[in-house]
Amino acid sequence: MDNGAAQPCVPDADNPCTWIFGYGSLIWYQNFEVERYEVAVLPNYGRYFWQGSWEARGSEDRPGRVATITEEKDSEVWGAALRVCPEYRREVSSYLAKRETGYDLVKCEVTTPKGEVIEAEVYIARKENEQFMGPARTPLIAAEEILQSSGRNGRCLDYLVNLVASLRLLVPKPHVACDNHLLQLESAVRWRLYNLTLHYETLLSAPHSQQRRRRRRRPKVSGSDSDSMALELAKHSWPVLDCHKEANQDLEHFVAASNSIPLVQLALA
Repeated sequence: MDNGAAQPCVPDADNPCTWIFGYGSLIWYQNFEVERYEVAVLPNYGRYFWQGSWEARGSEDRPGRVATITEEKDSEVWGAALRVCPEYRREVSSYLAKRETGYDLVKCEVTTPKGEVIEAEVYIARKENEQFMGPARTPLIAAEEILQSSGRNGRCLDYLVNLVASLRLLVPKPHVACDNHLLQLESAVRWRLYNLTLHYETLLSAPHSQQRRRRRRRPKVSGSDSDSMALELAKHSWPVLDCHKEANQDLEHFVAASNSIPLVQLALA
């Protein structure tokens, strides 16, 4: 394969690929036995929250936004290369086919920080699938969609928080800083939560007679405000808010809860 370019892959139930590359929830939550876990990078692709989630992190009425990847020259996607135990390969292949609804299975080459090249399978959501949402008109619109959606596996916000926190723990800082779409979306969500927090604090501190009047003047955020001020909020690390009980014990420290930023709990408890 050339430069990590993904190639169409026909799942083979009798001989599925040993390695899987995860760039979303598979980084911190697998729900299957992993024989080996390696941080890895896929070149010439970018990560975007363009796929809709109608069940896991949202509903048909309020779909959540989750990650997919798309070809993008000179970009890179960092994630986790997971080596599946041979005795569980068939079961894992069947499980992921159901879990990754709307995603196509392709083969690619990823590289570890030590230079090891791994041929793996990766799931990519393309615009042809019915849950595909594409780019939002502005980051703040995408942030609102994330904050308002939840599904079988929890809030869409938790998905974003866990992804950002896991990457900051696993991936060298310069590479995380290059994930522009992810960090821009994080900043927009932070800014929205920050304004919600200010609003709630104002209501709690106001006399009861003033609260009803102030509720009607909910703080509004313009795109220019977000671009200029959310950068300050993005300097801090997110806490990881949820961790599935079935997650591998060896990876628990990647998703350990943190109280460093109580903002999310205050705004969305």
